[in-house]
Amino acid sequence: MKKRIWAVTNYGVSLYPLCLLGEVLYYDCHKLFGRNFASGIGEFKNGVNRWAIFPGSREQVARPVVVRILKDKKWVKKVIAKNYSACERLLLQADKTFKADLTEKTDKELLALYQAYNEKYRTAYLYGWLANAAEAENNYFSRILEQTLAEKLKSAGRPEKMGEYFSALTTLAEDSERDRERRDFLKLLAGAKKNKYLKKLFFRHWQKYCWLQYDYDGPALTLEYFTAEARALLAAKVNPLAELKKISAERRKLLSKQKRLVKELKLTPKEAYLFWLGRQFAFIKNYRKDVLYLSYYRHDFLLKEIGRRRGLSVKQIKHILPGEMPICLLKNRCDVGGLNERIKYSILEYPPTGMKVSISAAARSIVKEKIASPEAKPNAGGLFGQTAFAGKAKGRVRIVNVPEEMKNFKKGEILVSEKTNPNLLLAMKKAAAIVTDAGGLTCHAAIVSRELKIPCVVGTKFATKILKNGDRVMVDADKGAVNLLK
Repeated sequence: MKKRIWAVTNYGVSLYPLCLLGEVLYYDCHKLFGRNFASGIGEFKNGVNRWAIFPGSREQVARPVVVRILKDKKWVKKVIAKNYSACERLLLQADKTFKADLTEKTDKELLALYQAYNEKYRTAYLYGWLANAAEAENNYFSRILEQTLAEKLKSAGRPEKMGEYFSALTTLAEDSERDRERRDFLKLLAGAKKNKYLKKLFFRHWQKYCWLQYDYDGPALTLEYFTAEARALLAAKVNPLAELKKISAERRKLLSKQKRLVKELKLTPKEAYLFWLGRQFAFIKNYRKDVLYLSYYRHDFLLKEIGRRRGLSVKQIKHILPGEMPICLLKNRCDVGGLNERIKYSILEYPPTGMKVSISAAARSIVKEKIASPEAKPNAGGLFGQTAFAGKAKGRVRIVNVPEEMKNFKKGEILVSEKTNPNLLLAMKKAAAIVTDAGGLTCHAAIVSRELKIPCVVGTKFATKILKNGDRVMVDADKGAVNLLK
């Protein structure tokens, strides 16, 4: 029997709401892409999740999606527009819950809020999955961009510019929520000495942006996080107004460079469209992540209220499947022991009849029967991936997958991760370079490395398996290479 292989790892997660993503991939995607993804299997173990998929299964969706992307610009723009509107509806739903006095709601009303969120969540994820669908296991769409640029540079006799030009052409000069927070924070600091309401303004800033690193299960950023950031900037004698001018100047410089490169490389309208789309995909993934994190933060207040009424923790509530919630809320039947077992170890499957969870020995037998574990097989001569931001850096490896592993991270080390997320931002800011197992031009590490302007190689597949803490490496992001140094 053909077996699945482990492909993706997530940290700090629960069955819910991640189980809804599986429903999108395995039940809903045909509505947009013409076919569903081959059914995967999710493993959940004390907050760590892995997904197992059939090798090549994502490519089966990616190929026809990319063909349509190349041919049908009108369809692409329609999907992008629907993504934005679906995300707005999801945020409005989460905001409705956030602003409500949930203690005054009936159990039936709480269930209605919960189900409405799930419905809008699935729709937002479906339309937001276009960039992911186009990339698949091996960064399918990104490789097309790389090949296009490589041919142009070869014709121009400038192949050494690959990393630099690829970074410039795939970076979108538009603010993310993290960019907006940075600008607002610098403006706040710029007026700090003159404003007698500074404490109140800091509190409002915290309320507005505390969710930025929430991820799936939180926690939110504390007020102390922002005050510590302010002290650090002041100690470093950062001039807020000068920094704001620098950010604006860099944005203008990037836009100017992109226009210059289009002319210099003599990109055809079709080729220019491809790079425009690459920038859109990077922004959409970042935007969707911001929307999801904010919605998780707001939606968790509903889950806390449900938990309060049933004597369950939020963690336990997040291991109830959506189809089981009516029984829990309306009939007050919750298998506490079963939920605790799901937290410890559970397997999630997606048969045609609907998602199914298994625990304990049954879960482990599914893994043994249906999932294989491939050995790490690096390319000869070192690790190779995709350039996310050009440049070179030497340093010692520090493997970081969860915030707890950032404690001893030193400035100038090489951050190596399966994949990064906003919770690892403090380490990313200290890193001399970033290397990941997974990801393409639209992944979190790629986006942040461009913002921080540090070398980054993504999609190496085996970096965390082969490299060890303390290894000295050379990251040559110009060539997408990571080499051990003696």
